[in-house]
Amino acid sequence: MVKVGAVRERVNALLQQAGLGREECLARLGRIARVSIVEFYRACEDGHGVVVDWHQVLEGEHRDVIREIRIGAQGVEIRGYDRLRALEWIGKSRGLFVDSVVDEQSLERPISQAALAQALQQLWAYRRANAQVIEGRRERERRAGIAQ
Repeated sequence: MVKVGAVRERVNALLQQAGLGREECLARLGRIARVSIVEFYRACEDGHGVVVDWHQVLEGEHRDVIREIRIGAQGVEIRGYDRLRALEWIGKSRGLFVDSVVDEQSLERPISQAALAQALQQLWAYRRANAQVIEGRRERERRAGIAQ
């Protein structure tokens, strides 16, 4: 999950000591990202409202995505871990996000004269083929008082 080699090795060693390998950690993050907290509720038998599905909460295969269970005036509320944060961690561990700024000028490539000439030919051909449409638009803009 960390890009720097020495730190990555140390984090992996700590995960192994805790009995949690890198792949298992990513698998748990994947479950957090995929499993909706809705899975722990079910519709009431009379069709009005929802109730907690305690079997899913206590014994279901996704019970490890539950962060907190609160009992209050509104009833029982189940809260899961942050799904977006889990996706972010997975993305970072896979190198999907770059933390550095890319120099845009390094991406520019010079355009050859042949490519430029071809693009100009295509532009003029389009303009000739659509001259009536272009002039009609200019006339409508002129009438509407839109400056060019």
